[in-house]
Formats: sequence, structure tokens, C-alpha cells
Amino acid sequence: MKGKKGIDMSKKKDVDENLTSSVEENESLKYEKMYERLQKIVDSIAEKDSMDLDKVVSSIEEGYKLIEAMKTRLAQAKDKVEMIKKLNVSDSEQEENDGDETPF
Repeated sequence: MKGKKGIDMSKKKDVDENLTSSVEENESLKYEKMYERLQKIVDSIAEKDSMDLDKVVSSIEEGYKLIEAMKTRLAQAKDKVEMIKKLNVSDSEQEENDGDETPF
């Protein structure tokens, strides 16, 4: 199927899906890296009997920033899942309605 300017739309769809997949994998990696960093911060505070107060405060501050970034990322993922769910329900309803039309 060719779209405007003679572009093969099936190939464009494949490229879009690959790009989306790549972005989602990258976002997932970012989340995992944030989680790993947060775990290291927690471990470093919990393991040391004595630690420089400024270092502890700085680590806690970084930890809270990571938590907020992770919450934001999870909310974005939730919103995206809800959007996909709505689109799929709409597509399913459309397909059902397409079969109900009479040819006359």
C-alpha cells in the first residue's frame, strides 16, 4: 500500500514499530539503571556504621530524586498501557460493528 509521495506504508509501519520498540527498551533500561543506583545508595547507607553526615544527606537526596523519577516513569508506563488498552477495545468494537452492516 502506497501513501502520499509513493511511500510504502507497510514498510513505514515496520520502521515505526521498530523505533517504538527501541525507545521502550531504552526507557526500560533507564528505569532499571535508576533502580540499581537506588539499591546501591540504600546498601551503602545500611552497610556503613559511620559515614560522613554530608555524604549521607547527599545520598538520601539523590535517592529521593531517583524515587520521584521512577514514579514518573511508572505513571507514564501506566498511562501508555491504558491508552493501548482503549485503542484495542475501540479496534475490537469497530471490527464487530463492521460485521453488523448490511450490504443494502
